[in-house]
Amino acid sequence: MSGYRFGLEFAGKADVLANLGASAPIDLELDPAASIAAEAGEHVFIEGDNLAVLERLRCAYEGRVSLVYLDPPYNTGNDFVYRDRFAAGHAEELRRSGQVDAEGHALVANPQSSGRYHSAWLAMMMPRLWLCRRLLRPDGLLMCSIDDHEVHHLRCLLDEIFGEDCFIAQIVVVTNRGGRDYLRIATGHEYILVYGASPEAPVGELDRPARSSGLTDALGSFELRELRNRNPKFHPGNRPNLAYPIYVAPQPDPHGLCPVELEPRPGFDVVVTPQNSEGRGSVWRWGPAKVRQALAEPVAPLVARQRRDGGWNIYEKYRKTTRKPRALWDEPEFRTESGTAELRRLLGAAVFDHPKPVALLRRCLELGCPPGGLVVDPFAGSGTTMQAVLEQNAADDGGRRCVCIQVPAPCPANSAAAAAGWDTLTAIARARVHAAWRETPGRSLRWFRTRAPVEAFAVPAETDGEAYWQRLVAYEDALARVPLDPHAVGLTHGIPLDAELRVDGPWWVLVDANGEGALAGWGVDGRGPSEVGPEVWPDVPPQTTVVLPDDVFEDLAEAATQRGLRVAGRRAARL
Repeated sequence: MSGYRFGLEFAGKADVLANLGASAPIDLELDPAASIAAEAGEHVFIEGDNLAVLERLRCAYEGRVSLVYLDPPYNTGNDFVYRDRFAAGHAEELRRSGQVDAEGHALVANPQSSGRYHSAWLAMMMPRLWLCRRLLRPDGLLMCSIDDHEVHHLRCLLDEIFGEDCFIAQIVVVTNRGGRDYLRIATGHEYILVYGASPEAPVGELDRPARSSGLTDALGSFELRELRNRNPKFHPGNRPNLAYPIYVAPQPDPHGLCPVELEPRPGFDVVVTPQNSEGRGSVWRWGPAKVRQALAEPVAPLVARQRRDGGWNIYEKYRKTTRKPRALWDEPEFRTESGTAELRRLLGAAVFDHPKPVALLRRCLELGCPPGGLVVDPFAGSGTTMQAVLEQNAADDGGRRCVCIQVPAPCPANSAAAAAGWDTLTAIARARVHAAWRETPGRSLRWFRTRAPVEAFAVPAETDGEAYWQRLVAYEDALARVPLDPHAVGLTHGIPLDAELRVDGPWWVLVDANGEGALAGWGVDGRGPSEVGPEVWPDVPPQTTVVLPDDVFEDLAEAATQRGLRVAGRRAARL
């Protein structure tokens, strides 16, 4: 048996592993009509294949994301999955092989009758999860919604990518309290798998409902929490260090609470040892050292109170305002019908099947994305995550930023979305995000579309004759008509898409929101050096990289170097 090892195997896995990290060449271009106050930089939505986009984001986002939330196709037999060919080459080959439709969308049906039903889904998920893992901070979390169709396979896959010791929880979300009664057992729940980027990755806590105990002291209100450990597994026989006396001075304050000491002192005449309800020996939750440290505080957090039967209890003054999240989420606001109602309220019709409720995403943000964190959603759907970030920021005055990715898959011609005038999923998302923005505005939204890079038109070395001249003309035309998008160039140089963009004469300048880098480029308005003059330079710190178009590179590169600037050519910056 030495030749066997435990693990998840599926058809096509070897090809996926061989191509992990292989980039699909794409460029990004800003869509000003879909953007909102784009010059500021905060939230980002990208229309495109999430595999290619995630790979494109690595330069600038690796190790910077607090939370990745995924809501992938559940592989119910009616879904479409992405079929990836990482090194396949040009769009024509992909269309010919049936991997993309006429508009270039890399989607294929995955019915249960397919011989590789589960394998196709796993082959789609594995490279995306691998990239998501690399975007996370060391203390970041991944949360993935899924149902019974693939939860067992997905957990094995995440164990392989993250490591079993990074598994945190499999949360049960009750989405339909009545259950689907057409099944043999009326199930009405889904799951959220939670993994940490490291075994020590923290999980945020939730606000505790306010309770009025009526108890106050110099530090404010508190509740009483018994110091005795109620777990019957622990007793003086196996925890002798937690079985010791505490001394009480029977002089109650207006709340009936009495001071305590760890050592006998005058006036502290009552001796209390831990005992269970049957009078048998028990243990405290704190050891003597912790009790001694607590009693040294100006306002002691330990007190005693006499019971009606004459005995005494020792209590901790409990002031914590948060609680640990549970693994069962049964709140009404998490029901599927809530998500549908929210979308109908914003857009006037239920134009998207089973959208996640905003409250569910806000709960995920509370657990995994601190107020200044970054969340990435590679399967953005109708844009619920973006709306949740806007609302959560408004609720706690946070500054979370969001990057959403969604392929512009077409809506069926007979769908409610098509009838309402939205022909793609991203058109629905755009309408939803804009509607949510009017209710809970953010600072800025940059909306990007993906396209093939100009280099895709380059002339192959083996091309000759008439084909050479046709390809050369196409390449020069592409160079002339495709603008050098500052954000796409910045991404290549490690500058995130939410970086501040400013104009300085003929230059554009990108400044990372975290102040960790800057990038400048020539050609904000298409003017050449003869129209402006090479002596005009941007106001940027030394060692800033400047991107120069090929036609002025030789004229300006030496002067830029003399000014202590780093130089990159236009074409080099696009790769």
